[in-house]
Amino acid sequence: MQRSSVIEQADVKNVYLNAPLKPDEVIYMKLPPLYSTYRKLPPEFEGKPGIIFKPHKALHGTKQGAHHWYDKLKWVFQKHGFVTLQADKAVFYKFSGEDYTIVAAATDNFRIIGDSVQSTSLVKKQLADHFEIIDLGPINWLLGVGLTCNHDASTIALGQQAYIEQIITHFSLEDSRPAATPMEPGIDLTPGSNTVSPNLLMPSGKTKYREMIGCLMYASMMT
Repeated sequence: MQRSSVIEQADVKNVYLNAPLKPDEVIYMKLPPLYSTYRKLPPEFEGKPGIIFKPHKALHGTKQGAHHWYDKLKWVFQKHGFVTLQADKAVFYKFSGEDYTIVAAATDNFRIIGDSVQSTSLVKKQLADHFEIIDLGPINWLLGVGLTCNHDASTIALGQQAYIEQIITHFSLEDSRPAATPMEPGIDLTPGSNTVSPNLLMPSGKTKYREMIGCLMYASMMT
C-alpha cells in the first residue's frame, strides 16, 4: 500500500539571533529608539550622550546575518543526518529505505515533508532542541496559495480563491459583471485601430494597470 506524504510547517523565532558573530567581525550600532522603554542602561552609562553598542549576534539587516544563520541551520541539519540538495541549498533531505524527510527553508519558515506524522514531528523536535520554534501544524497556506491535502486519495489541491478575492477588493471590482469571454477574440490592439482609445493614461493610471497585470500573472502562473 502506497503511503501519502505528510506536509507540515514551522517557524523559528528571531532567526538571526541564532547566528553568533565571529570574533574578528566587529560591528558598532546606535541604540534603538525604544531601547530605554524596555531596558535600563547600566548606571555608568545613564545620561551620557552618543551611547553605542557592539552586538555579539548577527541582527536582521546585517550583511553577515543571512550567511551566519544559514551556516548554523546547515550544521543543525547535517548533525541529524540530512543532506543539502545541490540544486537548492535551502532544501535538506534524508532517505532511509522507504522512509523519507524533506525540509525546505525560507529564512524563518520551514515546510516539512515526510512519509508519516512521526517523521515530520521528529524534525520539529530536532529544530526545537536548537531554536525557539512555532509549530504551525499541517500546511494549508503557502505564498498566497491554499493547499488541501487528501491523504486517502493521495492528492494535493491548490487554490487561490482568497488571493483572487483580495485583488478584486483591492481594485474595487466586487460589483463587476463576470464574463466567460471578457475580450473579443482576435481584437486589434495596435495603436490607431478603432478598438484602441486615443486617450493616453496618466502616470497613476499606468501604475495601476501594471499592478493589475502583475496580480493576474501571479494567479495564472501559480495555479
